[in-house]
Amino acid sequence: MNGEFGATTLNKWRSLTKLLESLTKKGKLKWRETSNDDEFLTSHAGIVVVLRQTTSVDTPEDLYVVSLRNKQGKVIDVFDDELLDRDQTETNYFMLLKELMLGIRRNMSGADEALDELLQALSEEDQDLPF
Repeated sequence: MNGEFGATTLNKWRSLTKLLESLTKKGKLKWRETSNDDEFLTSHAGIVVVLRQTTSVDTPEDLYVVSLRNKQGKVIDVFDDELLDRDQTETNYFMLLKELMLGIRRNMSGADEALDELLQALSEEDQDLPF
């Protein structure tokens, strides 16, 4: 699907990736699990964005794949971190998508919320100790 693309498309994919990461960190995008392992989705403006972690064919490294689906569920665009990192050194899109995936997982599991509660409870106990 993404066999042929120009610089304009590549820049749009890079911009989209940065926006997904930024809006997710700010809590403005809500991600949901799919029935597939290591795959999450969100939707906005009638487009479904799917983020999937898989393994690269060429190397044993993880590969982060973003696909866009229209209202009918048809895949209309696909790109991955290897394409985004091609011919540029400004942003490490592999790391950006990896951190996005980790953030989504932590949010979905409630890990950050649990950690905040535990830290607060332990801090309160630490202040109560007579030293």
